[in-house]
Amino acid sequence: IAKDRAMEPLLRVGDSFTVNFLEEGKSLGLMKHFLQKFAPGADRLAGIEAFPGSNGAAVLREACAYLECRILSRMDCSDHWVSFAEVTGGNVARSEAQTAVHHRKVGTYY
Repeated sequence: IAKDRAMEPLLRVGDSFTVNFLEEGKSLGLMKHFLQKFAPGADRLAGIEAFPGSNGAAVLREACAYLECRILSRMDCSDHWVSFAEVTGGNVARSEAQTAVHHRKVGTYY
């Protein structure tokens, strides 16, 4: 996680988050929504259908599966943090779904 990201202070040791898996070919609009730049303090979930998971983090209704996680430790890596987390829960809503993968054209920036 880049140290200058707005979400960085929300992902400290002991904090929870959810990894939402989107379905290939059916979630382009949602994926584009989260790839855009947001103004500081903007609600990234505004207009997105979601519900709180058992860990309190957002589960997207459009997700074909999700993992609930808790951060166990972090490692300082220059301008980023690497977070190590354990999976504490999750669900597969559509087992037949193929998960979407976002490929960057160039890996040196994002």
